[in-house]
Amino acid sequence: MHGLGRGLLSLGLTVLAASSLVGEDLGILKGIVDDQLGARIPNASVVIVWNMEGCKVGHYRAPRHSKKTKFVANNEGEYAAELPPGKYQVIVIRKPYRPACKDIEIKAGKMTELHVTLEPPAMRI
Repeated sequence: MHGLGRGLLSLGLTVLAASSLVGEDLGILKGIVDDQLGARIPNASVVIVWNMEGCKVGHYRAPRHSKKTKFVANNEGEYAAELPPGKYQVIVIRKPYRPACKDIEIKAGKMTELHVTLEPPAMRI
């Protein structure tokens, strides 16, 4: 098995379901993390936050009261998670790159793909 299939097996599916959501249909979020040249970035931290107001430039931390989960993309920069339907903020972090923040909506029984490209750190002069 190659590519995302192997990535799903190595990651397993991260199941995020609050007790009030048990029995609801879930959706799947899957994707890859790469750099501006298309090279995959292994082991990036992926943080998924529920009920956020949306990404704000320069703001990549979820409030402490937010429901969130964190996991690591595999060695090929692939990640996947099973999620209840709703709106989420996905934050991807890997040093020395700049963090990326994306807003997504997960729908029951559907797969949502999110390709995240991390940018190099700003040059200091």
